[in-house]
Amino acid sequence: MLLFENWPIASAVVVGGVILYAAIVMLTQIPAATKAPVAEEAAADVEPPRDFTLDQLREFDGVRNAKIYVGLKGEVFDVSRGVHMYGPEGPYAKFAGHECSKCLATMSLEDADLDALDPKLNPGEADQLDEWYHTFKHAKQYPVVGKVSVPPTYEGLSVHELRAMQRAALDAPPTRDARPHPALGGCLRRRADLDDPSLEGLGPDKLKILQDWENLFKRKYPPVGTLAS
Repeated sequence: MLLFENWPIASAVVVGGVILYAAIVMLTQIPAATKAPVAEEAAADVEPPRDFTLDQLREFDGVRNAKIYVGLKGEVFDVSRGVHMYGPEGPYAKFAGHECSKCLATMSLEDADLDALDPKLNPGEADQLDEWYHTFKHAKQYPVVGKVSVPPTYEGLSVHELRAMQRAALDAPPTRDARPHPALGGCLRRRADLDDPSLEGLGPDKLKILQDWENLFKRKYPPVGTLAS
């Protein structure tokens, strides 16, 4: 008789358990279905490693740009998650946006020791620099986003010389001249527009597009020279 009296309660417990189990299964499966697209979007936002001139590196100081980059032994590390150390209020804020190998090797906070690309170090300082490099790359695992570069400078290059340089360095950006190319303003619809530096015939909208391209190139790629007129 006791069994029959508690049967409604037992039934409710069983039904409730089934509903709870189904809810748990659904909740655990939803992230699995949505996680992959989110991960793919995040991966698409990651830029490949690039070269930074010292001027370009200074932009990533946590003020002009929210990201904080620091150069060490020629490599550029993204130390943004160490904002408490390298951010504007951190004890090493001076290093943000700079190559700081000599500073860290000699424990110097002097402006004169920033951006020293080939510091003259004694053996003890060299060991200290290696320890900092190991900390950045392995202990802290700060992402490497590129390297510090001092590109050569070429003045008055002809188009033929530029093409010869392209063939000699196929992995380099295809047009590393300092002057914007009018073909980019017209989205390169005609092959005849290549190697034509004239801006004649470009309306305000095309000139605006060209200016945007120039700004993008200056931000991402170091100018190395000029083309002959």
